[in-house]
Amino acid sequence: MTTQVKTVTVDGGIEVFYREAAPAGAGNVSTILLLHGFPSSSFQYRNLIPGSRTNTELWLPIFPVSDLLSTIGAFVDALGLEKFAIYIFDYGAPTGLRLALDRPSSVTAIITQNGNAYEEGLGGFWDAIKKYWVDSSQENRDSLRYLMTFDTTKSQYVTGASDPSAIPPETYHLDYYLMTRANNVEIQLDIFFDYRTNVALYPAFQTYFRLMKPPTLAVWGKHDPIFIPPGAEAFKRDNPKAEVKLIDAGHFALESNLDEISNDIVTGVRNYIVVALTDRLQISDLQVDVTGCRHRSRTLHTSCPLGKSSNKSYSSTSTTPSMSSRLAPTIRQGILNLPGTTFEAKLTVERLLEEDRKRHHCFYGKVGFHNHLSHHVLAAYDLGAPAQLLQKIYDKNAKSLSPIHTIDRRSGLEEEQNVSITPQNWKQFLGQEKYYANYVEFFATVIASIGAGETLERYIFSPGANGNESYMLFRFVGGATSSDSNRIRCRIWNDAMVAQALAQTAVHQPFLPEIFNLNIEGYSLLSILQQTYDSPIMKPVMPYDPDAFISARFKDACHDGRPEEIRRLSALWQVDVTRGREGLDEKVEELLWTTTRSSRARGGAGGSLAWTSSSCTF
Repeated sequence: MTTQVKTVTVDGGIEVFYREAAPAGAGNVSTILLLHGFPSSSFQYRNLIPGSRTNTELWLPIFPVSDLLSTIGAFVDALGLEKFAIYIFDYGAPTGLRLALDRPSSVTAIITQNGNAYEEGLGGFWDAIKKYWVDSSQENRDSLRYLMTFDTTKSQYVTGASDPSAIPPETYHLDYYLMTRANNVEIQLDIFFDYRTNVALYPAFQTYFRLMKPPTLAVWGKHDPIFIPPGAEAFKRDNPKAEVKLIDAGHFALESNLDEISNDIVTGVRNYIVVALTDRLQISDLQVDVTGCRHRSRTLHTSCPLGKSSNKSYSSTSTTPSMSSRLAPTIRQGILNLPGTTFEAKLTVERLLEEDRKRHHCFYGKVGFHNHLSHHVLAAYDLGAPAQLLQKIYDKNAKSLSPIHTIDRRSGLEEEQNVSITPQNWKQFLGQEKYYANYVEFFATVIASIGAGETLERYIFSPGANGNESYMLFRFVGGATSSDSNRIRCRIWNDAMVAQALAQTAVHQPFLPEIFNLNIEGYSLLSILQQTYDSPIMKPVMPYDPDAFISARFKDACHDGRPEEIRRLSALWQVDVTRGREGLDEKVEELLWTTTRSSRARGGAGGSLAWTSSSCTF
């Protein structure tokens, strides 16, 4: 394998130095980015490169410490890397994991060698630094200067090594030489202070592990006093499939256990990484050289996307996000100036929706209100709510909901139904709320097999789903009066929510299905409105107490021949499908003008426009 020295200018005009090592005639290979830590440079991986026994390409870049995430992202883009695993160590861990949050679909696997993401992994080395996080006084800052001395630099290499005399002295001599360059100690002290923002991100990293479950190999020097073994074991807590291996080494384990780690990486590439890739295999070594950069900055990341931590006083107090998000907000910036969404918020929403699906019934309360928890959470997410607020919204709304196995809303009685719903018997339990959980499981299985679209076609719109009084389409739209909750679930999220919508449909009552049997030529909405007011049966048009429960309003609105009259009037409005798009556009225009006229007529003093929730949806 031949190594070449190269540079590339990335977005922002930063020139990045890197070493590229590519095997001759490399075939299909995968990419691994190796991220080094304090106080090392690309020299750290000098022996791992030729020791790799896979088809590899290696990149060893050196770039500024200012905004490592944006620089590393720009470097990855410049080299055209779309899929890659990451090898994370020391400072390289939060940098690589921030990249994983920013580009979750790009990171195919994680190899962590003493690269921490858990507070229990912070050893005694961090005690004085934590004090600095709480109080950034000059006294506390000065107390950390010993960390940049020769003795401390050497100790990071030899402490915990099975044979300290076998550690090449050029390693810590080179690191200390680079440390002594002008202003570098001050830069390192700034980075120590800013590291608190990485600790504040640990919960987001852990949520990423838990939900995304990237293939993970943790090879950990068990005698490391900086990042201690509990930090390695913790990976299995959020990702049970993670492989954890504690080795007889210290912090810089590559200097003493090179062959062992190389073998583990090769095994990891074969067992985990290659199967996750669709393009070339290459092993890339991405170096964040915090001691030898061309451009200097007094800050690393001075803000934390999470804002203040709820339980740690050393978290960042800035509210300006330093982590960009590749998840565009649904409401485009400039129309409404909203903060936008983050990947952490997305992970939180997905977790909360999953909890809602597993724990809560679709109805609650004695009168059978619909569970709108998912709508509250999704609306807040769309408006840019952070993860903490999303959790609060969930917790508040969940207090009033019924458990998923509720069989009697009035008494709160719960009982799991030992019934397996299948494609053969699924109609037997329609309209029975106690089978909601069974229907959720059934429709989730069907969707996983044939997809959401085909499931909706088969179980909502097909003649087979609506014959013999099954009325699935009418249950779906809730007759003339139901809320939009099941339709909203189908519109705005994922397969799990479609399963919930179908389950809610199945246990819903088909309220007045005959109203929707429309087969006659249509009239305009305004003429239908006039006929509604002229009809003696429909007087008064609103024959109910507006403060009454919704069930009482339904009852009062649908007696004394009103259902039949509503059916007749509803049948007057038709879309001429034989005219194709022209016929549809004409009716859409009619809806818009009718809504506008209705809203304008409801305006207050001075003719102001009063838009209401009654404006039509279609």
